[in-house]
Amino acid sequence: MFIDKYVIKSFSNEWKNGKPTKKETLKHHLKSDEMLKGKLLIQLIDDLNEAWHRYDDKEISIEVTFKDRS
Repeated sequence: MFIDKYVIKSFSNEWKNGKPTKKETLKHHLKSDEMLKGKLLIQLIDDLNEAWHRYDDKEISIEVTFKDRS
């Protein structure tokens, strides 16, 4: 299976007076229109999670869209 394009975003809560607020800010963003094998996408997500969030516990969600090829 190949993934035609993907967008990976990482958000973090802002901090104020030493406490996290409810406001989220985009901290990291990766977008590609280059085709990638599905198993390599999972590996990429795992590697980015480790690089971007070394000590953070993040919730990860994925949305997949299937479209007919033209």
